[in-house]
Amino acid sequence: MLFGVGHTLVAAPLPVGLYSSGAETEPSALVTEPVTRPVDEQLSPAAAAELAEGEPDKPMLPAGVPVADPVFARPPQAAPQAAVEALAPASTPVIDIWYGQNQSFGQLGNPQRWINILGNVQDSAGIASLVYSLNGGPPQSLSLGPDTRRLAEPGDFAVELDTQSLPGGVHQVVLTATNVLGNHSVQVVQLNYQPGNTWALPYTADWGTATNIQQIAQVVDGQWAIQDNMLRPLVFAYDRLVAIGDNTWTDYEVTVPVIIHSIDANGFRSPSNGPGVGILARWTGHYQETNEQPRMGWRNLGALAWFRWSRSNNEISVGQQMVGFANSALATRTDLAPQFGVLYTFKLRVESNPGAGATYRFKHWPANGDEPAEWDMTAQGRANEPPTGSVMLVAHHVDASFGAVTVTPLEPARHTLTVNTVGNGTVARIPDLPDYPHGQYVRLPATGAPGHMLGSWSGGLTGNANPAALTLTAARDVTATFIPAVELASDSFNRCQQGDGPWDFVDPLGDSSLAFDGTRALITTPGGIDHDAGAGIYTAPRLLQVAPSGDFELEVKFDSIVNTSGQAQGVLIEQDVNNLLRFDFRRDTATRVYIGRIIDGSASDVRRTIVPVDHPRYMRVSRVGNQWTQMYSLDGINWSLHHSFAQALTVNKVGLFAANTGGAAAPAHSVAIDYFVTSTAPIHPEDPGLRPVLNVVGNGAILLHPDQQHYTCGQVITVTAAPAPGWNFANWSGSLSGTTNPAPLVISGEQIATAIFSLTTHTLTTSVNGSGTITVDPLKVSYTHGESVTVAANAADGWLFTGWGGTLSGSVSPVTLVMNSSHNIVANFVAATPTPTFTPTNTSEPDITATLPPTPPPTATVEAEPDATATDTATLTLTPSSTATPNATNTVSLGTTPAATDDPDPGTTPSPTGEPDPDETPAATAPSTPPNTGAPTPTGAATPDPGSTVTPTAPPTATQTAGASAPSIVTTVGGRVIQEPPGPTYATGQIVTLTAVPDTGWIFVRWEVRESTVGSIDQLDTPTIQVVIPDIRVYQAIFALADAGYLFYLPVISTR
Repeated sequence: MLFGVGHTLVAAPLPVGLYSSGAETEPSALVTEPVTRPVDEQLSPAAAAELAEGEPDKPMLPAGVPVADPVFARPPQAAPQAAVEALAPASTPVIDIWYGQNQSFGQLGNPQRWINILGNVQDSAGIASLVYSLNGGPPQSLSLGPDTRRLAEPGDFAVELDTQSLPGGVHQVVLTATNVLGNHSVQVVQLNYQPGNTWALPYTADWGTATNIQQIAQVVDGQWAIQDNMLRPLVFAYDRLVAIGDNTWTDYEVTVPVIIHSIDANGFRSPSNGPGVGILARWTGHYQETNEQPRMGWRNLGALAWFRWSRSNNEISVGQQMVGFANSALATRTDLAPQFGVLYTFKLRVESNPGAGATYRFKHWPANGDEPAEWDMTAQGRANEPPTGSVMLVAHHVDASFGAVTVTPLEPARHTLTVNTVGNGTVARIPDLPDYPHGQYVRLPATGAPGHMLGSWSGGLTGNANPAALTLTAARDVTATFIPAVELASDSFNRCQQGDGPWDFVDPLGDSSLAFDGTRALITTPGGIDHDAGAGIYTAPRLLQVAPSGDFELEVKFDSIVNTSGQAQGVLIEQDVNNLLRFDFRRDTATRVYIGRIIDGSASDVRRTIVPVDHPRYMRVSRVGNQWTQMYSLDGINWSLHHSFAQALTVNKVGLFAANTGGAAAPAHSVAIDYFVTSTAPIHPEDPGLRPVLNVVGNGAILLHPDQQHYTCGQVITVTAAPAPGWNFANWSGSLSGTTNPAPLVISGEQIATAIFSLTTHTLTTSVNGSGTITVDPLKVSYTHGESVTVAANAADGWLFTGWGGTLSGSVSPVTLVMNSSHNIVANFVAATPTPTFTPTNTSEPDITATLPPTPPPTATVEAEPDATATDTATLTLTPSSTATPNATNTVSLGTTPAATDDPDPGTTPSPTGEPDPDETPAATAPSTPPNTGAPTPTGAATPDPGSTVTPTAPPTATQTAGASAPSIVTTVGGRVIQEPPGPTYATGQIVTLTAVPDTGWIFVRWEVRESTVGSIDQLDTPTIQVVIPDIRVYQAIFALADAGYLFYLPVISTR
């Protein structure tokens, strides 16, 4: 077949539907009811019924103004001979995409439901098929022109994509043409779709500013071009259409300049019935009349106002005509005629009427003249017309140029939607808005609570379709009534074997099989023999569950399609083998949605409907009383009502079946069922993949190896429980048990692995060295990981705490432990050094107190003179056994500030009480060692002679004074004292660490601690001690020269 323009030579047989008008011809034996258009175009039942009854062809203009000299469009031109010769038999098809291989839609809004990709395919050998695929999906067949309607020229095609199921983003449409010789060619169209936009008003489409028509409008049909800043069709045929605006526009006024150049003489034939040019208001998109591709239903509109030409007895006349919803004649003017080649202005206005059809007004006038006050035509539309829609320019077999299109909004109306519920259930509103623009389409999915289902709608809706849908043209109030439903089991079939469950597999011929692949149930029938569910032949393999007779609603998703004549898959509702209902997707000469019944052994068809080329996969069946309803969907979101009917039946079983018919030619069929969901046992229907569900009790994680999104039946994986810090793995539950970790798991379907973790516990053990106790708060047998515990060391009387041992160090007490592990702590205590006291026999003599180390040094004799006066001194007589080195001392006062004093008179002994006792003169007899004056002998000083008498004097002092709570340090030579922190002030209760550090050549001996400068002495042997502020005691660090033969201690003399 040569697809040159104007040629119709057929040289090869063509596949059904490729070049036909799309009307289906079937054997009469297969048709039991009239074929009805599927309700999938968002039409109300009333609108669908009215469209089904109306005349599909455009009405003729009954009369008009005679046209004396009509101007006819130039006849179609044949393809140049050189181009024809280039298409040799060995050539491949040539695919021409009219508006480019990169096209954008939705950037301004959606003027109609469909996205159209338009073009033409040519091949000298003839085209055998043209298919397209979307994003790598299954190929979809395309019809080729001419079809006397939308596909005007040989080889014209139109791809239709549904904006309601097309996600936003970049998509790839691949067109593949095959000629009768088997040669292929491919064209790829990149499609960018931007959903969610609403075409703004007011709006002007100025063709002079556009480089591509689809930047400012959307071509619906035909080839158009911008010429001289005006829009003009290139081929003059049936309904050349360009849509502007949004399918949600409600009330507006549109103005456009128009030049009528000529009319097409072929436009007077049926189904065109006369050329016409004008403006259409409230356009939403073509709909399906039967099973044609592309869709040809055009009568779902508000109004088309245009000039129309008619021919009778070779005489041509022209007039105005307004055509409304369902091809209704709204208005006619037979006294107005446009002139060819004159620029006119067309104006169309649409205004809503609550509860009724809108009011439409149309006028025209020469563009160089004034706008008339009166309208040419005014009419009210039909009640079932679309409440919203875009503007469309229409050139029907007319060569016309359209200027800039201006659309101005009228005051928009908004409506409320109130949804009430009775019983246990909820209703969602999609979209959910406080109020809605006039003409808004709203879906109402109803969800019953467990054990309940939608019974019926009332108020602004009727029936029990779920989801329901309505178009708001006024305020609406609807009520959903929910009723109890009988218990049916849901199943996602996410397993690898049938297992225990509600299903029984029935295989009457014993040649079919049931399997599970982890996400689906698979029923397979062999070819060459019938497996059916009919009167006297109930051989279809089926998967059934026992069901009580009552109200229910179920939904099924099939992953398989019926693409070969004789295949069927669906739902069975069974009383017994002689009384049942079947709800099918089936294939004979077309794909259909089907309802059949067997009652008392007699079979009949209830409803059979051809569906679009896209294969339905989702089905819903519900029963309320004796009323049965079947719905279907292509995507599981947008549902279409197939049929609702009454039938009494006592239900005993419900399930799924596979069928194939055709006798010896019956095709094999494998039915894949994704899920079976009921209202009484709702589950998440979609498959997450065959992967175990992981649960954790406590704190930890579960690791899978290998870690994949999906596993296969029988695959062995390793499951590892990983406890968090401070936690232990206890055991498994669910699909695993015991304490083995890691543990192997064999994938067998829906599985749950639960790891139970418990907190780690720790113990605290205490012990002491010396005499004392340890306080533990809180005191427990064991502690949880991270728990805080406070421990304190308590020294017994006469003992000192020197520090911690075991797993605890330092000498801070009390101290807080964080139990991140078990602890064994030791408190170390040492006995305090006693202070011996020497009391003279003469009570009138002064007391002489000497502080001695635990191991006394060589003795010294202290002699007291009874009659001493205030200037008397204590005399220390030393008898050294060798050369001795005097000790040095450092004195620290905490909480007090000692006063610096001058050296006392060597001839007196100061009284600690401040007053001398004249009757007492202390004297001491020293051993044969040098006296300890409390200060080293300066370099070059004479060493005291043995037997000499030494009068002790107070050591020289350097006083560091701080606040009332700060320690003061009295220092001499031989070492130093380090305070940490260094002060100078401290808070009450603060701990201060004192460290005695000897100078080079000196060693630390001990600390001496007094309640006052004349108090009793406690001795500490460690160089580092801690005190708590405030502390009024005096701390004295004792140092000695490292190479001294003996260590001598200068006693602190207290005279009372």
